[in-house]
Amino acid sequence: TPTPGIVSSSSPIFSSTDTTYRTAISAARNAQIVYDYFSGPPFNQLGVEGKDKSIKMVINAPAPPDSGTGPNAYWTPFTFTMLFTPGIASKTPGGTGLLPYAACLDIVAHEFTHGVIQGTDSLGSGSPQTAALNESFADVFALMIDRDDWKLGEDCLPVGHPPIRDLANP
Repeated sequence: TPTPGIVSSSSPIFSSTDTTYRTAISAARNAQIVYDYFSGPPFNQLGVEGKDKSIKMVINAPAPPDSGTGPNAYWTPFTFTMLFTPGIASKTPGGTGLLPYAACLDIVAHEFTHGVIQGTDSLGSGSPQTAALNESFADVFALMIDRDDWKLGEDCLPVGHPPIRDLANP
């Protein structure tokens, strides 16, 4: 089981065989794409809080207590951090591997959007209605950033597995 923690290196090159490093590189790349989307016009939003602070992400995080044991990605409003569980085990061309949620652009965009919502409007989740709006805004922005289809999370799931959400068929 992968261990959560800080991925760092004294070299700009990470090991291409270590899944944790590959996931971290994908997560950083995806966060940069999402940051670029929000930082440009018409949003001009610098980071999740609008203060251009570091983007905090934890890969291989444990599942949140209320989500069961399955793979998940979630936003923590108290620390302004995105957390991603290891992913779903799947048959891959090289055997069995994980399809980590942090490596999927739309999932990173969804979680980042929760931070933007919190940092700009404090929509929060005080009631079922505001929680539903927060979730739907995060879905829509995720699909605006990853525009290849109307599905959320499909690139991180085994072939034939239904997407997390399909906005063409909600």
